[in-house]
Amino acid sequence: MRVVQIACYRFKNHFETAVPLFGRTAVSGPNGSGKTNFLEAAYFALNGALPPGKRATELASGFEGAFFVRANIENESGLSYEFRISCDVQKKSVSFAVQGENVSRSTYLERLPLRAMLFSPIEMNVLYLGPSLRRDFLDEPVSLAFPEFSKLKKEYAAALKNRNVLLKKIAEGEAKSEDLSVWDPLFAAKAAEYLRYRLKFVDYVLARSSKLGEFLDGKYDVRFRYETKTDLSDIEGSVLAYLAKNRERDVMLGHTYVGPHLDDFSLSVAVASGEVRTEAYLSRGENKSLLFALKLLSAQFLEETGGKPLFLLFDDLFSELDPHRVEVVLDSVRQKAFVIAGQKIPKEMAERFSMGKYEFQNGHDFPKENN
Repeated sequence: MRVVQIACYRFKNHFETAVPLFGRTAVSGPNGSGKTNFLEAAYFALNGALPPGKRATELASGFEGAFFVRANIENESGLSYEFRISCDVQKKSVSFAVQGENVSRSTYLERLPLRAMLFSPIEMNVLYLGPSLRRDFLDEPVSLAFPEFSKLKKEYAAALKNRNVLLKKIAEGEAKSEDLSVWDPLFAAKAAEYLRYRLKFVDYVLARSSKLGEFLDGKYDVRFRYETKTDLSDIEGSVLAYLAKNRERDVMLGHTYVGPHLDDFSLSVAVASGEVRTEAYLSRGENKSLLFALKLLSAQFLEETGGKPLFLLFDDLFSELDPHRVEVVLDSVRQKAFVIAGQKIPKEMAERFSMGKYEFQNGHDFPKENN
């Protein structure tokens, strides 16, 4: 099973683009030519969902507010299947089709024979950025492996919002503190359900954290830590206890200060004096290498949990890592199909990994013959 083409129409700066793929494909072109936008289109087509933090209203900018993305996939017998997602931003509607037949999103995902994982530059710097991006990092493979998780996250967000509204009403004298006794168990139950899903991936990483240090040639003992105020052996009970203990503070501040919306993760290395966070001890290049390793564990988790092969999308890999680390990454995925995008792909690297080539130029695409 292989992806033979990704197409997008009126998608960001792509008016009409169709890119043939060759198993492993190098996509090159200058800044602003649409390489990242193309990778996001591929992600959308192969996952039925946008990359974390992206909104449909951003993706049709510059055009009429409607766009589509399409993946053509060929099976082992040479039969081709078309998977297409259309979005009308003005009508706020998204439709899914397989072989020209409109289907539900769940049917679309069931029939898709693979999934995609995007390695983006912002993720390779996430240790230096805000915690919300690190939470997205943890939740992405869970959302792709378990489609019901996205709905659960929305339900949790609604429960959190309702509790915070009630806190403000109590502070303004429009409600009583006792009213929280009704809402807190509902919030704790949703928090526990959310966390149990996220911990599927967290536990997976913890069991394989020794693999992280391999990307630094074994020079460091790298440790992954999930940071939370919740007792993970009794999630619901500990959330309720925390809410009860800190009720007055929550009312005064108008916010809920426990739950998966505040949790975080960190990476550390063992030194003679104990442990130190990697962003304070290692170079930026070494930290990026660790995040690539963690992202590869995300891909491995998704493939094993979802039961479908992965198509990998690497955005600007060569500007993020030195040549040795790039080879380490590509060696680890040489058995998988992937697209790697960059301003210029080294010829020797493309030849070593038998990559086909495709070039974007000034917003227009020009295919080259497959090597």
